[in-house]
Amino acid sequence: MCGVCGIVVLDDAEVAGVDERVARMVRALEHRGPDDSGVMGERAGTILGATRLKIRGLVGHQPMADPGTGVVVVCNGEIDNHRELRAWLEERGHVIEADSDVAILPALFVECGAPFVERLV
Repeated sequence: MCGVCGIVVLDDAEVAGVDERVARMVRALEHRGPDDSGVMGERAGTILGATRLKIRGLVGHQPMADPGTGVVVVCNGEIDNHRELRAWLEERGHVIEADSDVAILPALFVECGAPFVERLV
């Protein structure tokens, strides 16, 4: 039972303190995911936070980002077909360093855009 939170900044005037506000959200969710937590994003865009209860993908940290594009994701759930998707993405030149099921999501979004969710089992 992980926790996911974040803020989308639509107005530059609202940027101040966004990182700290999301960090407070993450602290409020610690009871949902005591094994790990993190905050990631752009100061002038979207900041995502996550807490994790590690069940599958014991190695890995969320939020996760695609190193080439900066696409950031958080996920609460399990991706049953992650091995097949990882192989498909690696055939297309994506490097996925972490070994967790969620680690495929940034590259899958980069490859497929928003319809990437249709490929998930």
